[in-house]
Amino acid sequence: GYGSPWFIMLAIHGLAKTWRHMIIYYPPFVVLSIIFTLGNAISVVNSGDTFVSDFLQNIFIGVLSFLEAFCVLPWVAKKMGVKHMWKVVILPFVLMNIGLFGLMFLMPVVVLRMDDLVKVLFRLFPYAVLTEMFVGTSRIANRLVPLAEEDDYRPEDKVFAVLPLDCLFGYWGRIILMGLTDKV
Repeated sequence: GYGSPWFIMLAIHGLAKTWRHMIIYYPPFVVLSIIFTLGNAISVVNSGDTFVSDFLQNIFIGVLSFLEAFCVLPWVAKKMGVKHMWKVVILPFVLMNIGLFGLMFLMPVVVLRMDDLVKVLFRLFPYAVLTEMFVGTSRIANRLVPLAEEDDYRPEDKVFAVLPLDCLFGYWGRIILMGLTDKV
């Protein structure tokens, strides 16, 4: 999650332009996540329960994602001197987080409580529409970057801004269908 905007920037702007910013601003998110995860693991081993509830864990992840999207990434864009960071990097990252949180709470209902035919129909129609809403919004935002900015955002590189959303929804789409039984 936290790395996707940095990898988008690496793919679009190249290593030479982004490596300093990535080394300075990305590791704190990784370190905080590792500390939090290790704390939960140690707590589970010692007491059999995590030290925070799932709700607080989701709040923690949401706050870190919010800080990265609305504080760190705009600051990095200003430092790098690039325009349209909101359309090409931040919006896809925010959409990915919204999609991930939505899917985390939607999937148990779909996978555990629906019969096979309903799962397949859900995957074919409403899920495809949901995927296109997220991916399409990101693609439209990328198309709104003027061609005059082609030095920073080449048309062939804009696909990298949509790639995390494609992967997220493709992965969860497969999870929906994994629980199908072989009943005929």
